[in-house]
Amino acid sequence: MLPRRVRFFLLCVFVLALASCSGSKGSKSEAIDITVIQLNDVYEIAPVDGGRYGGMARVAHVIREEKERNPNTLAVVAGDFLSPSLLGTLKLNGKRISGMQMIEVFNAAGIDLVTFGNHEFDLNRDALQERIYASEFEYTTANVFQKVGNDTLPFQEMKNGRIVNIPSFVKRKFSNAEGHVAELGIFGVTLPFTRKDWVIYAPVEKKIREMLDSLQSADAVLAITHLDYHDDTMYARKYPRINLIIGGHDHEHMFFDIQGTLVAKADANARSIYIHHIRIDAGGRVDIHSELKVIDEHIAEDTATLRVVKKWLKVQDEIFRKMNVDPNEVLMTAPPEGLDGLEATVRNRPSNLAQLIARAMLKAVPGAEAAILNSGSIRVDDVLRGEITQYDVLRTLPYGGAILKVKIKGELLEKVLNVGRRNRGNGGYLQWANISADSRRNLWMIKGEPIDKNRVYTIAMPAFLLSGMESNLGFLNRENKDIIEVEEPGEEEILRKDIRYAVIAYMKDLAAAQK
Repeated sequence: MLPRRVRFFLLCVFVLALASCSGSKGSKSEAIDITVIQLNDVYEIAPVDGGRYGGMARVAHVIREEKERNPNTLAVVAGDFLSPSLLGTLKLNGKRISGMQMIEVFNAAGIDLVTFGNHEFDLNRDALQERIYASEFEYTTANVFQKVGNDTLPFQEMKNGRIVNIPSFVKRKFSNAEGHVAELGIFGVTLPFTRKDWVIYAPVEKKIREMLDSLQSADAVLAITHLDYHDDTMYARKYPRINLIIGGHDHEHMFFDIQGTLVAKADANARSIYIHHIRIDAGGRVDIHSELKVIDEHIAEDTATLRVVKKWLKVQDEIFRKMNVDPNEVLMTAPPEGLDGLEATVRNRPSNLAQLIARAMLKAVPGAEAAILNSGSIRVDDVLRGEITQYDVLRTLPYGGAILKVKIKGELLEKVLNVGRRNRGNGGYLQWANISADSRRNLWMIKGEPIDKNRVYTIAMPAFLLSGMESNLGFLNRENKDIIEVEEPGEEEILRKDIRYAVIAYMKDLAAAQK
């Protein structure tokens, strides 16, 4: 046995070593806790689904609670918030609102950082720049630029009273009570979907690689993306240096763990949000726990944000009154399951709301044998329940547009229907009335009869669908030799002048027939 003096010395060494370990790099006291609140694809400032879900005042309440709980909190939006919405299409003092309401609501709600979605570029350049300048939150984008003359330049934002370039990435430092610091590196990328002659998209993957090179010193890397989930999961697999992908564009909540890289998307219109709890210890270990939080009527509304929401809803009502529109007029009662206008439905399969719209078009065009409708024209992303009002129709079809009477050769009509079916997942997916598919015989049918390639059919369709601008349907335009005749609405054909008028009249007819 060792002498007592030696044993005492070794015991002291052991105790000191143990104390040293307790304060080592991996200790809890040195860990930095960061909270990231995620929204994506927010078009409505007020609750949706009959008031049951969403609402930016409720989201703002959650943001304030989380920031009180942990000052190291960021509220982030993964694109698509300036467009589309019914309110954004209306004019105030002669100019389209174009997302002005969303900027004011985001400012009040405490949003910190956003990246562009494809719908931000629905706005014209001047309106978009005005909205960015009015934002009290920051932007970041690695792959979207503007063309100015012959130059490709960053978009610009206002920061501390100065106009600066929107950065391709940001670094945020966070500390804990003991003074230990961790750094997040954050960048944003957007899919090249909305094409404008003044918008330049750099290749997404090339920019991701560049951002990761620039953020090597960051303790954790977050990518705010507005991409298809297939791309998000692919990049997560290829670039494990990214700890968390905060995604948008798909409108439905989803979550993937790709070999340690997390990919999260919340539901559109703030039906849900993600709350990501990130812990970075002094040894560089990053742990993330992600919670999907449903935003419903059980969540209180933030008073300051609610005040801004009510202001804009009042503006909307005043504009409607000047337009002689009664948004509160009840047109019909929805079936028990509701009228499904969710984007996840209308862009992937037949929907009872989309079919109703197509039947309304058919009825509005005398002599039409069938109707086709691009699902991208339906923007409500909601299930309409209970009493359906004029407001519901207006927000379902915010862009309106004329209904054309088109004489089209059967061969071209078959091609259109085939492409429309392959467009599953995007706005070019077609909905219809009086059309069916015989999958067994691989035939398209009109009124139960196979389409004759050589016959000319009379079809009701939205004017936009014949513009050649819908996804993969560029060949469907007035110059196509198989478009035999296009008849615009006549002066007396009020219902054809705007698809919304046709739907309103059709819903009234349905209600009358039910009595």
